[in-house]
Amino acid sequence: MSINGIGTAGCAAEGYRAGKAQSNAESGGKTFMETVVEKSAQDKVTEYGEKAFNLAGAKAPQSVKDAWMETVKEVGVNGLGMTSDGSTHITQMHIQQVIANYWGVLNSANILGDSVQSAVQATQKALYDLDHPLEPGNVRSMEEQQARIKEREFYTTFLEKLKKSEGYSEMKAAVTEADMEVKGRNNPSRALDSFAQHAPEEVRQAFLEAEKETGGHFTVGGFWISNDGKEFQITQMAVEYLIRRYYGERNESDLLGTSVGSAISAAKKWIYDIDHPLAGQPAKSAEERKLMAMERAFYQSFIDKLKKL
Repeated sequence: MSINGIGTAGCAAEGYRAGKAQSNAESGGKTFMETVVEKSAQDKVTEYGEKAFNLAGAKAPQSVKDAWMETVKEVGVNGLGMTSDGSTHITQMHIQQVIANYWGVLNSANILGDSVQSAVQATQKALYDLDHPLEPGNVRSMEEQQARIKEREFYTTFLEKLKKSEGYSEMKAAVTEADMEVKGRNNPSRALDSFAQHAPEEVRQAFLEAEKETGGHFTVGGFWISNDGKEFQITQMAVEYLIRRYYGERNESDLLGTSVGSAISAAKKWIYDIDHPLAGQPAKSAEERKLMAMERAFYQSFIDKLKKL
């Protein structure tokens, strides 16, 4: 082949590659190198997501790990902020580890615990603390603000996946079974004693009347189940109960306080929390919205009865 022929073939090949690149650009397609770089980045996200889980949930069941890794792939970050370039910022889950270590808790890094329930509790607490900072007026850099937005997205997505896991369903069944046993003995005082131990008798009575009026009933710790035992809800009251229990506070059984006024304030706070969900929280299903509306109706009925005392 002549030199001119080689030159012509080379130009044709270059023209083909240039044309293909232009075609990919115009069609929105990715080049081979772009695909390789993207996959490498995703592999790093997955790698550090797994490293973070091994620190935060070494004893957690497989269902918790599956929910964690699915969330890592979906959101692109993990609960400890670990990346190949170091930590993005100090996350709320990392703070939980530090606090547990300070108090000398064994396996303090293992904040997700050994069950779906303990993982749910740790994640709910992280969300609450993220939304209620100790220094609300503290000015943060744009980079940290963006990292905290992704952190919240991770927690909300992780929590949703945990609630869809088999372990969570088993937990609901156990709570329902235990409470139905109590209900069968017509002993509602056990549930009340768990979150309203020192509330005045008139406050406890108003609580029971609001239950009858709005349907369903509360279990030990403030969880709600329908009268037929088929529907279950982690209420705002239960979230506060779990947070206090996590911190080891001795007043976890006094969510309603010791007066009519403190009970009204508590119920108003729970209504506020329902009406102001955490930013970035996934849209609720129709069933979840129905249960939240019933929970809100209970709090309002409770407040109305308390105001008449």
